[in-house]
Formats: sequence, structure tokens, C-alpha cells
Amino acid sequence: MVDSLYKKVVARQPLATPDRKIFGPYLSKKLLRGIDANDACGREWHRQNPDPNLKPPDALLEFGIFSGDEEESEPQAFHIEKTDIEKDGSYRVHVKLTREFPSYKLVWHVAAVVVPENGRPVVDDMVYLKDDEHDTDERLSEILSQERASICQVKDHNLFR
Repeated sequence: MVDSLYKKVVARQPLATPDRKIFGPYLSKKLLRGIDANDACGREWHRQNPDPNLKPPDALLEFGIFSGDEEESEPQAFHIEKTDIEKDGSYRVHVKLTREFPSYKLVWHVAAVVVPENGRPVVDDMVYLKDDEHDTDERLSEILSQERASICQVKDHNLFR
């Protein structure tokens, strides 16, 4: 399932909200609710701030939820390195991502947190793994929650429980 997902990620390089028809079947209901809540906050922000020159405080606009931020948002290749089973029964699928530029090659790692839902595996969260550029592991669920708090000035931490 993760292999099939990343083939689509590399081919389409989705930013911000991924196309629901293409990527929705790979995502858990909980993760989809979190993405939908962020989209609703963004729409509300734009409704309250109609000036087209204003940019919302939304770092997810240029964020690849399956890969990371900035240069990491558009991977050109992937390799599944290993799968770990967690104490809670979920799986952590470690993925190496790469992107080549004329003068260098960028390599980074993420982990898809996979859980069973309705008899099939789905991605319930993403972990952007600590490396030279990132001081700590970061979870997509936490990033989405922080973005909602920033944009909508609400804290809806129950969304990811």
C-alpha cells in the first residue's frame, strides 16, 4: 500500500491538500478529518481577509504532506527501507526520498504510520524524521493542529484522538 501511495506521490507531487480522489483511499478517516479541518480554517481565513495580496499564516500551502516542506515537498524518487511494528499495533513504514538538483542530491527520510481501518491498511499519520536539517521528528497530526490554532485561533486537539 505504501509503495503504491509513493508512486503516486512521486508522479503528482501533491502540495497542501492532496486530491481526495487519488490520495483519499490511502488515508485514515482521522487524518482526512484533520486535513478537512485545516482546509475549513483556510477558507474561513480567506473569507475574513478578502484582500488577494494577503497571505494566510498557513505553512501548509507549500508543504507536501507525504514528504515535507520546501525542497522536500517534491520528491523525485523513493525507496521503502523497512517496516517496524509499534507497541500499539500500528506499523511505521520508513521511506527514503530523493530529489536531484543540478549541483546536489537531496536525501531525506519519512515514516508513514499505517493502521488497519475497515479491513485494509491506511496512513494515519506521517512522521518527518530528524536529520541534519530538522532537530526533531515531527508528526503531521501535530503540524495540522498547530496550523489550525494559528489560522483559526482555536485549539481542537481532540480531532486527532
